[in-house]
Amino acid sequence: MDCLDGPVIAAVPRAARGIEIGRPREGAPQPPAWAVELANSKRFTLIGLSVPGAVALDGVELEQATTQAYDALACRLRQDPPWHAVRIWNFVPGILLPAGEGLDRYMRFNAGRYRAFCRWFRGAEHFDRLLPVASAVGDTGDDLVIHALCCRSKGATIENPRQHAPHYYSRRFGPLPPCFARARLLDGDREKLLLVGGTASVRGEDTVHVGDLTAQLAETFDNLAVITHRAYRVDQPLDSYRALRAYYVRDHDLPRIKAAVLDRFPRLRCVQFVQANLCRADLLIEIEGLAAHSIARRGR
Repeated sequence: MDCLDGPVIAAVPRAARGIEIGRPREGAPQPPAWAVELANSKRFTLIGLSVPGAVALDGVELEQATTQAYDALACRLRQDPPWHAVRIWNFVPGILLPAGEGLDRYMRFNAGRYRAFCRWFRGAEHFDRLLPVASAVGDTGDDLVIHALCCRSKGATIENPRQHAPHYYSRRFGPLPPCFARARLLDGDREKLLLVGGTASVRGEDTVHVGDLTAQLAETFDNLAVITHRAYRVDQPLDSYRALRAYYVRDHDLPRIKAAVLDRFPRLRCVQFVQANLCRADLLIEIEGLAAHSIARRGR
């Protein structure tokens, strides 16, 4: 089967090297700068996929297009040696708009992704170990855009005990659940990299502190801290973060969000703030990032 059947166009940003499949549309949403930086190393490559005109697709068509896009990505990763998608960014046009049968477009996207991952990983029973880290936010453009940071090694899944793994969410979040790991830990020669997905004010599977930005920020920071503590066992887990991207919903919240992030993360080298609709209407902030921890060397 041709990996690019139908409306899917696969591409890689110009700044990245590796598997070049085509070119993204000008102005399409991009992954964070730190992802492009990693993709210019020997260990990673960055692949982009877009479904043109996805905003006009109905719910069933969006499910099918999402499955097709993820099938195309899986096809491109099957090399010798293979690449493994360890971190994926999804930009979904009209993410919260209704999409038929009581579902929104994010739920339809999740259903399409779930079906593709079941084929990709040969069954949902392998999701605990193999799912990539991910985020999904709204986009004002017309296309469904997906970027995948890929590595030669799979890394290890890091979950958050304060939250359910998304693929175990109840049917309140759609007939087929979202599928992503909270974080993946990758070993290197000098440091362990932690890729942390979109993190928000969620406990268990429920949004907490609805309408309260300050409390949602605090809850989000706690979740980010738990993830890095589980990965590194350090006393000051937020100090491990080197790069962040914060997605925010309301214009007037940006100064408070900037101040809080810069105050709590003292060792950042890169931070971005992007306005976007989030995957739940009751969330005000979502933060993703990259953490690093030096590997101790034993004396000879």
